[in-house]
Order: sequence, then C-alpha cells, then structure tokens
Amino acid sequence: MKLAREFYTREDAIAVSRDLLGKLLVVPSEDGRRVSGMIVETEAYLGTIDKAAHSYGGRRTARNEVTYADGGHVYVFFIYGLYHQLNVVTGPGELPHVTLIRALEPVDGIEIMDQRRGSKRGRELTSGPGKLCMALDIDRRFNGEDLLADKIWIEEYKSIRTIRPQPRSFRKFRSRPRVNKIRMSERGKGLPDGQPFLRDIEENACTKSCHSSCLIFVPKANAAWPGIQFRLFSGKIYPPFSLFMKILPIIWLLLLSLYISAQKPADILATATGITFTADSLSPDGRKVYLGRDKLLAESRTRLLYDMVTAIVLDREAKTRNQPPEALIKAEIAKVPDPSPAAIKALFDANQSTIGGRSLNDVKSEIVAYLRREPEEKALAAFIDSLKEKYKVSYLKDVNAPGLKPLESLVKIDTRTISVQEFEEKNRLALSEVDFEIYEELHDDLQASIFSTLAAAEAKAKGQDVGEFIGAEITDKLRAYTDEERAELELELLKRLQTKYNVKYLLRSPTPIMQNISVDDDPAVGPAAAPVTIVMFTDFQCPACSRTHPMLRKVIAEYGSNLRLVIRDFPLQQIHENAFEAARAANAANAQGKFLEYIELLYKNQDDLDKTHLIAFAEQLGLNVKQFEIDFNSERSAAEINKDIADGKVYGAGGTPTIFVNGIRVYRISTQGFRDAIDLAMKK
Repeated sequence: MKLAREFYTREDAIAVSRDLLGKLLVVPSEDGRRVSGMIVETEAYLGTIDKAAHSYGGRRTARNEVTYADGGHVYVFFIYGLYHQLNVVTGPGELPHVTLIRALEPVDGIEIMDQRRGSKRGRELTSGPGKLCMALDIDRRFNGEDLLADKIWIEEYKSIRTIRPQPRSFRKFRSRPRVNKIRMSERGKGLPDGQPFLRDIEENACTKSCHSSCLIFVPKANAAWPGIQFRLFSGKIYPPFSLFMKILPIIWLLLLSLYISAQKPADILATATGITFTADSLSPDGRKVYLGRDKLLAESRTRLLYDMVTAIVLDREAKTRNQPPEALIKAEIAKVPDPSPAAIKALFDANQSTIGGRSLNDVKSEIVAYLRREPEEKALAAFIDSLKEKYKVSYLKDVNAPGLKPLESLVKIDTRTISVQEFEEKNRLALSEVDFEIYEELHDDLQASIFSTLAAAEAKAKGQDVGEFIGAEITDKLRAYTDEERAELELELLKRLQTKYNVKYLLRSPTPIMQNISVDDDPAVGPAAAPVTIVMFTDFQCPACSRTHPMLRKVIAEYGSNLRLVIRDFPLQQIHENAFEAARAANAANAQGKFLEYIELLYKNQDDLDKTHLIAFAEQLGLNVKQFEIDFNSERSAAEINKDIADGKVYGAGGTPTIFVNGIRVYRISTQGFRDAIDLAMKK
C-alpha cells in the first residue's frame, strides 16, 4: 500500500527519514513491470538551517523549488556531472526538508536492474544513491513527481524496530569537501532543540562521504529479512540477492579457514610529502572492503558457481517441457493462490494510518501484490530446489579451495560435470569485473581521504579553516552553479594538491583483461590509424548512455587525432521498448552520413523514440525520408544490430554503456576515468 500524504508532511524530518527504512521504493519499468527495492539507508537534510542543504539560508531557485512543496514529492538533482540523486520531499509546504535515499536492497525486477547496471550484482547493484538511480532508471524526468501517483511511489514493506538513535561520535574529517561544507566543530549547531546527530545502534560511524548535516539510519546488520527472491536475466534464473546477503557472513566465516588475507591495516596505499596513507586512512566501510577483498572475491566465485548450476538445471527442465525458462517461472508463480478476502481486509484495517482515506477497492491490487510476494518467492525457491534434486546436483569441490587443478570436477549434475577449467573460462570476465569494482570503490575512498587530508593541510598552511579554504578554491569560483562546474573545480583542486604534495598511489590495481574488440563496420569518429580506439556499446534509450555521450565528446576534442570512437549497438529490449528501433534509425541516418547528428537527437529525446518521432528527426536533419524508411526497415539493419548484441555479450557486456579503450574495459564512467584509460593506452 502506498504511503499516505500524512506520512511525508510531518515536520520532524529525522523521524520521517528513520521511518522510511524498511519501506519499498517502487518505480515501474516502461512496459509496466514492477521494479523495487527496500530502503536500507537514508540521509536527512534540514532545510534552511542545514548548510549542506540546497535550501540553506532560504535559497530558492528553479532547481530546488520542489523542495518547498508539500511532503510526498520527488526531488532529483544531478551531481558531479555523473549521477542522479533521489530525494523525498518531507514536511508541510514551504518547509524545505528532504531525505536522500542512499541505498536499497533489490526486491522486484532485479533482472531489469542488472541490465541497467551492466550486470553488477549483489552489493554493487543499489548500494549507493547514484547506483540505485541507475538501477531504477531515475533521472530528472522524475523531479517533482507525486509519490502518491503511479510513476514512482513508496509503500509499506518491512517493519524496522531495531534502530535506537544515539549521539554520533565524530571521526576525523575526511569526506570530500563540498560547497558550504561545515567544519567539524560546527556540526549540530542550529538544529531545533539541540537535536544531536544520530547514528544507528550498530556503532557504525558515518562513512558515505556524507554532507555536513547528514543523519544516517541503517537496520542492524543481523536483522532478518524473511523471504527469498530470484532474478531472471537473459532467460536464466539466478540466486536471490537477499539470500546472499543472509548467507554472506556464514560464507566469510567458512572462508577464513581457507584464506589468510593478503591485506593488512598497516598496508601503505599512498604517500604524500610527510604523509602516509594506510588502510586505516580509509573510511570504516572502505577499510572493511580492503581487508575483506580476498573474501569478497571468494564469495563472488561461490555465487557464480551457484549461478551456473541453477541455470543448467533450469535449462534442462525447460528443454524437457519444450518451453522457455521464463515460462517455467511464470507457471510456478501462477500456482500461488491469491490471498483470502479476510487476509486482504485484515491488512487494510491494520494500515489505516498510512492509507490516507482510500477505500479498500482503491488499494486492493496493491495489498494482493504485497501479500503474494513472499509466497511467490518461497514457491520459486522450492521449485529450484526440486530441480536440483531431480537432476541430482552434488558439489564435489570447494571452488575456493587452494591448489585446484583445471580438470578437477567442482559439481556433478546427473551425468554432467562442471570442471575448474570450465568455471574459470566461463566466468573470467565476471570475476575481473568484480575485482575492478572493488578496486574502483577503494580508489574513490582513498582519493576522498587524500583530498580531505591535503585540503586540511593546505588550509592550515594558509591560516584558514577548511571551510574558508574550500570556499575560496571552489565556492567563490562558481559562475554557473552547476554540478558539472563544481566537479571540474574539485578535480582541478585535487590535481593541484596532489602535485604540490607529490602524491603517489600504491593501491594495487587488478590486471586488466585485454580483448580483441572488433570495430566491425560500425560508425566511427576519428582516424582509423589513431593510436587509441574507444568502442562503446550503447542503447539510445539508456539514460546512462545519454550522460556518457557528452563526456566522450569532450575527450575526443581534447585528444584530437590520437583518438577514434566507434559506436556499436546494444539495445536493452527487455527494458527499453524503443531501443532497437532507435538503433535501426541511427543506422539509417548513418547511411546518409548523418549518424552523429542523428544520435544527438536520440539522446536528447529519449522519451520520444517511437517510429513517428524517429522519422520526424530524419526530416529535421534534411534526410531523404523515403530512403531513410527503406534503410530503417531493411533486414540488413536488424542483422547488423543483432551482430553487435552478440559480440557485446561475448565481450562481457551485460548492460549499457559498456566501453573499451584499446580492448580494456573502462569501469570508471567519467570524463577523468576516460582520460586515465586513454593516457594509459598511449603509454603502451
């Protein structure tokens, strides 16, 4: 059931932020499929008195106008020129309180999230505000949306009773300086009734490089979330995210007997003049990731083997019944009976305070969906277990055991076995991706620590506090007041500080896998003989691709003839109904020499990619429309796109954008990330 307006319009922003935990954020896909996640981390901003809030001091602009609306609306903004951030407007009108949704546990539509996030599974899928926006396809289109309408909403899900706020103990200032950043000594000043800053009972300090006045609430780590969910991706069923989160501590304990971590708290990760950065310099979360890196990789190997086994037994059963795997899943769900009228009425009566005066008929479908969810999850879990029993699945070796030989069997499925060699070959790209995702997270955490430490040192040398220093170096230089402008100023400052203090990064980077990425005969910018070739697998209806496109244009301008960009198609047809047609249209425009001009229109008009608009774009560019339609409808065009999709899957692409620089995949999708990859390629 959707939360009522009265839930959001309370003046106590801290209470609303806390109460959002355990609720379910729902953002249906374009084709109506349910995509949702349980809210597990929030961050409250207290409006005009909060120096980290966009409305601090009563600032009111077109950008933040929605924060002054009645509670229960959506505020979305773009940060660092890279990511969108989803905020819930709270409080009565004219009181600009908001709560940032920082993290979710995926519940529905995980296969859709997988594709949007490039098959980043487990903790990486929705474990940050930018990540969850990508997974749920949230961008500025949602700004101002009413949470009581049908485009995006929040509903009851789990009851959270484990949070007992207590004053936060401040840790060393290390979060990345932001505009209007408060000094540590000022935190908590000006809050109503001397409200202390809060943290959860689990003794976790704020570790998300949060803003000066953030209030973090998270459920206890050992809180039990009943129910099992499965995700369907590319016709395969995979183990549930929530199940892995439950068994992860157990797996780690088992792995302790197998692994002695190569990482130590005293490891030197970077140096600067007179300063050494170790694992202890990372945030608490970053330190946990660093020290548990080997265990995280081992857990990923365990999960990938589970994936292989599950996919095999499901495929076998599908072939036996002469049906696609998706049909088997739907059939099992269909066996679950609808809840009884009495159960529906009982839930309705128990939640009158959040229903907001709506009738039982108004919310019946939501109640039924809510009550069916857990039985459906259990039914799917039982179905997969029955298939494993039917096909006599037995695990022979621990996939993480030391000294395994290539031909040793890990699992036996009836008469079929999975050898170590087969497992490694099938999953080498996925394992490399996990390793790089961990590395990038650690690198960002380390960089934030270096930034704040050097900013503090430089401020001290100038006789300033950190806030004054950041104000002079960033805030006072803003002219357009855009997130992109601020990100560039922060990057420039970081580079200057790193040069002055002679920073050297010693954090071990994984060895990248270089692939022979074909450019096929796809559209390209730049000379064929350029020393660096970028290949981008894109979806013209993908918001992340739209955000990435101008970044690539910028680096093309910077590197000139040293760079060639090749655009290949990877439309995610399951979640973007017009993506394939848009790719056909782009190919038709390319046949008339207007590819780049045409895709600019596609990226800028992602809500209008039906055939009528695609033809209108051709007319706008002065193309021969008759020839455009012939090329658009040609079998050759469709075959070309399908070849790109097939190639992309071979190269490990599971979502968009997927980008390679001289055959090496780029995981940091940012202007600087591309520069770093290009510079490295040019050195070889």
